[in-house]
Amino acid sequence: MDRDRLYIRAGLSFLLLLIFCVLLILIFYVELPSSSEITSATLLGALVGNLTSTLSYWFDSTEHSENKGQDNGSTGD
Repeated sequence: MDRDRLYIRAGLSFLLLLIFCVLLILIFYVELPSSSEITSATLLGALVGNLTSTLSYWFDSTEHSENKGQDNGSTGD
């Protein structure tokens, strides 16, 4: 169960990073009409919040310590 959850989160994180890179390439390296450029910049701005959440998941140890506490039988309250 935990291994499946890890694979799903890793896949979603990879997809989010891929979308982020594509939007960066569209904004800075491809000649776009102004309306498409504004849309891409807006999508990139909205994606930054999700990207920070994803990075905090992978590099924050609070969930790991919470799971460790549950394995030892404590409720965490």
